[in-house]
Amino acid sequence: GWFKNIKLSGGPIFDVHVHVVDTLIGLLGMPDFLTSASSGGDNGGGYTSISTNLVYDDDFCVNIFADWASHNNRHHSSRCFRFNFENGYIIKDVKKYTVVDNNGNVTEISTDEGGVPFQKEILYFVQSVINNTDLDLCLPDSSANAIRIIEAEIESADNKCKKIMF
Repeated sequence: GWFKNIKLSGGPIFDVHVHVVDTLIGLLGMPDFLTSASSGGDNGGGYTSISTNLVYDDDFCVNIFADWASHNNRHHSSRCFRFNFENGYIIKDVKKYTVVDNNGNVTEISTDEGGVPFQKEILYFVQSVINNTDLDLCLPDSSANAIRIIEAEIESADNKCKKIMF
């Protein structure tokens, strides 16, 4: 029963949201600052949902959201990224990229390589330990920065969307 106990497992912030944060660090680096709002819990990160704005160069903002209810939705994948650009947008979900331009043209590109992504991450790490090889992916510094952002999100949410600088 520890997993459903937010105080022990960390809730959706540490369960699923940390992977989104880690991906964003890999794509964009560390933000200049963030603000977060949460619900469904109490101070100290025991929230069931969180919404965060990460701001880069004071004019580029990324919004990320995690929620156990939407994460476990059987009717659609909530594990997705949406990137908005001047001439359209790209949605990346578990199995494909969907590219939509401003004229409504849609291109889908499959990324389904089989397997569960988290299992692949664990297998990669275990194989690197067994083979005594250096990690090329998900480096410790990136993981530490993801936790740093998660902790800043909790601090911001605990303090009514307080601006946290990096």
